[in-house]
Amino acid sequence: MPSRRSAERHERNIRDLRALVDAGSRSVVRDMAASGLPTTRRKYPLPCIGHRSGKLTVTGYMVGARGVRALIVRCDCSPDEYTVDHHNFKDFKSTRCNLCAKQAASKKRYWQYAEVMPNDAHRTRLLNRLSAAITRCHNAGNSRYIHYGARGIKVCDEWRNDRAAFLKYIQTVPGWDDPTLQMDRENNNEGYAPGNIRFATPTQNTRNRRKIAELEAELARLRSVISRAPT
Repeated sequence: MPSRRSAERHERNIRDLRALVDAGSRSVVRDMAASGLPTTRRKYPLPCIGHRSGKLTVTGYMVGARGVRALIVRCDCSPDEYTVDHHNFKDFKSTRCNLCAKQAASKKRYWQYAEVMPNDAHRTRLLNRLSAAITRCHNAGNSRYIHYGARGIKVCDEWRNDRAAFLKYIQTVPGWDDPTLQMDRENNNEGYAPGNIRFATPTQNTRNRRKIAELEAELARLRSVISRAPT
């Protein structure tokens, strides 16, 4: 799956190329024959306009002082153009955009659980909810960690280590197959574990949040702990 940095580079690639096209830059060539650039004596001939590799179609060329620097391509899933190295295109290393690669990686990641939960939509939705719970409970860098992991809310080890076990259990909870319901904890002071999971409406979920009195008591406790801590 493409990393966040890779996705940012891809978006920057699209923006930079769009700016050159809008400015009418000479570095963007749509017809090599009309450009006057040499096309012979190349060890690997350039693909022509319209040539395909996977989901990518060649729509132009990026040229510089030494000739073609990159290919301009468009993926089947989007009208946006971006550039790829012509060697990667030739060797089938660039065959789809980042979005398509991410979707393919997601399907590959979840296919192993199809036997436990055959429905793709339910399986993906519930595994995403489990992943979100793990992130806010176990990743101190998450913005919501302070409301979960920092106060001891965890996802049980069984589900973190075996997501198939989570899928097997969750199908015993009423409402698991209703996409309009949210996965919630019955006891808001305990973690995500068998026996403490329910599916609730957004209104029910909101009502299950900690009360002001509980928050004030927790704040007073933390202040007391800090005041007794050695300096």
